[in-house]
Amino acid sequence: MVSIEKLVEKILNNPKDVRITDLVKFMEHFGFEYRIGSKGHYIFKKKEKRVTVAVDHPSPKVKQCYVDECIKIIKGAGDML
Repeated sequence: MVSIEKLVEKILNNPKDVRITDLVKFMEHFGFEYRIGSKGHYIFKKKEKRVTVAVDHPSPKVKQCYVDECIKIIKGAGDML
């Protein structure tokens, strides 16, 4: 089991190689709740902040543009970095 600190570091250092399960843990660590919307979209929400992530099934990987958007929204919320 990877500690959350290592997971955060891993995602920040390599945003192009992230699984959806790791992104869910990452976002939950910073207080975001999620739900799965239509067509497998993951919708992360915290107060007025919201980001939608599309996952191309059957691949468990998330496109880098979505990971970058998650990092950007967390930075904007003043939660880290």
